[in-house]
Amino acid sequence: MIFVTAHKVILKRAALVSGLAALGLTVLNFPLSVYAYLLVGGILVLGFFALALFSGKEDNEISYAKHSLAGVAFAYGTALMAHVYLPNLGIRELLFSREFICFSLLCIITSTATEIWAHGSNASGQSTSVLDEITISLPLTLLGAAALISAVQNETMAARPFFYAILTGAALLQVLNRTRSRFGITTVKLLSAVCLLVPGLIFQAYLRSQ
Repeated sequence: MIFVTAHKVILKRAALVSGLAALGLTVLNFPLSVYAYLLVGGILVLGFFALALFSGKEDNEISYAKHSLAGVAFAYGTALMAHVYLPNLGIRELLFSREFICFSLLCIITSTATEIWAHGSNASGQSTSVLDEITISLPLTLLGAAALISAVQNETMAARPFFYAILTGAALLQVLNRTRSRFGITTVKLLSAVCLLVPGLIFQAYLRSQ
């Protein structure tokens, strides 16, 4: 501690130089195509913040547009660095791939469901409406069916673990939706994040086992 205090100015300068050098090396080693991906990602993020900051909404109104954009932006950011290194594939192939669409839908449903559950818990004892229940359960069912069909139709089996992971995430969210009354809203939000994390861990474990 005495050493740090005595050489605080030098250490700050060293940290600044190291940070700039690391940033420079990172930027220089990126493929040029990554900047086109980052531009699209930046547009999605700016669009989300614009909706979040400037769109007025009533207390009981769910911002489906905001959640849709948040889900797509999160899925895009997750897939960006992996996809940019794939040969002969571009942004269009990413955005229209089954994998991206399924993962985006899972993220959108999770984000929307979290707000619906929060509204239900703040509604002075009122339960979630039938329409809100359908808004969660029906998309999850359709997404699970689409993931299962996509896995079965994948003849090379290369993408099957991914679609099974999506199916697992949808199933976990469906279970959470049915049992959420047992937990407080903070716990429900944490468990919704776990529903996205567990399929990823299963997918990684499967890849390592091959």
